[in-house]
Amino acid sequence: MKNIEQELKLQLTEREYNVLHALGDGLDVEQVNYYFYYDNMPLKTMVRIRKKQGVYTLCYKDSLSQRNSVSVCRELECEITEGLAKSFMEKGISQQQLMTMLNISMPEPLRCIGNLTTIRKVINIGGMKVELDRNSYLGVTDYELECECDNVEQLETLKNYLQFNYGITLKPSCAKSKRFAERLAGIPMMLGER
Repeated sequence: MKNIEQELKLQLTEREYNVLHALGDGLDVEQVNYYFYYDNMPLKTMVRIRKKQGVYTLCYKDSLSQRNSVSVCRELECEITEGLAKSFMEKGISQQQLMTMLNISMPEPLRCIGNLTTIRKVINIGGMKVELDRNSYLGVTDYELECECDNVEQLETLKNYLQFNYGITLKPSCAKSKRFAERLAGIPMMLGER
């Protein structure tokens, strides 16, 4: 179970994604995020089940801050069985289940509102492990770069490296769950805004 996550998140164009994607020799890996909400749940809070390579993980994130494309979140997660994941997708997650599994309190039970599929490739750029994501959800495909690191200066160096060496425009990307929820609600997507 993690506690704090600090991550660089940049929105990419399809061209920028393709340029960076060609740098790596690793495999693309599919992951599916199933999002859970209650009515009027703050978009800075997220609960999801992620299915990746046959493993299901229940995760809670709460955004603490975002500055200069670096997001800091409180994150808690635990692995769950496929049967439990499917039960949650069909019936929702109760407050007691969330307290027992993640030690979090919610004012209402959560229901599954849909899913987002990510094709992720991990590459090394400037000596750092970077994740390239192609996300598909609700008729939209978008692209982003993520890099988790405890050292903000290294993330700043990476941003400069990407801009100077590959012409990447430094556009902040907000959380996938926020983009998904805004799209589902019909709110115009405002990437990078909180």
